[in-house]
Order: sequence, then C-alpha cells, then structure tokens
Amino acid sequence: MKLAEEVNLLENPRIIMRLNVASLAVCIGIFVSYWLLDVSIRFEFSLLGFVIFILVMMLSFALHEVIHGLFFWLFNKQQKVKYGYKNGMLYATSPGSFYTKKAFLIIALGPFIGLTLLYLAIGLVYPSVAYQLFAIHTAGCVGDFYYVYLLAKKPKKVWVEDTEVGISFYYQTEGGQ
Repeated sequence: MKLAEEVNLLENPRIIMRLNVASLAVCIGIFVSYWLLDVSIRFEFSLLGFVIFILVMMLSFALHEVIHGLFFWLFNKQQKVKYGYKNGMLYATSPGSFYTKKAFLIIALGPFIGLTLLYLAIGLVYPSVAYQLFAIHTAGCVGDFYYVYLLAKKPKKVWVEDTEVGISFYYQTEGGQ
C-alpha cells in the first residue's frame, strides 16, 4: 500500500483551532434551531442540577470514546485499543490498525448515532436535559465529522490507518503491496 495522506488531529494547532470554532458554531446552531423551531427548553438552575448535568455530560464523553473503542475492536480484534486525553480532547485509538473506508465510517459515526438515540430516549422523560446533552455532544463530535468529511472525498478502495495522533490514508498499489 502507498501512503497518500497523514492527518494529525491531536497535535496540529491549526486543525484544533478550526475544530474548536466549528464545535462552538455547531452548539450555537443547535440552540438557535431549537429557538427557531419554538422548542421549549427550560433552563432551571440549581447547584445539584448543574453538578448532575456536568457528571452526565462527562459520562457521555467517556461513553463516546468507549463506543469508538468497541468498533475499533469489532473491526480488528488483533489490535489493542488505547484511551487518552490530549489538548482538551478525550480520544480512543488503535494505533497501527488498518480499516476499510466503510468500517472507519462506522467507527467515526458510531458514537454520534448511538448517543443520539440515547438522548432521544432521555428526551421522552427529560426533554430539556436531552436537548442540551445532544447539542453539547454533537458539538463534541466535530473531529469525527471531520474524519467523515475527509473520507467522503476519498475513493471507495482507500484504507485508513488509525495512528497515535490521527489517521493516515493508503491506496492499494499494483501487485497488492
């Protein structure tokens, strides 16, 4: 295989800044859309409610990475999954693992889809909390959405290597090497 592109998501200040701006825009956009759609969101403040919300949000971020790890493992059981925190981001990685485009799309989008379904269920009982969790979690998914954007521009036969700092794209060469 031939290396086509390396994406350093965890150490590139330019990408990190752009993703942070995009994350803020997504979060604000979701809250504005609630307002435009006249979705009633009650913001009742209490110290206990705030602490519980922060704990649930942190648990959601951790669960997000566990879901990534589960999909890394499902698509490549031989490689180990590692978890970490760097530059304000929790992450899951399976360094040196190679995945098809389709598998990596599932790895990238799995947490967004899974947790969105969870927030829909929570919304049946606690709609305001679910809306807020959805907005914050979706904003936190911008790195995953960035990977999906990059993958969408690649041909079907691209291979994705997960690395310690991001991903690399490879193309099959003549003779299968």
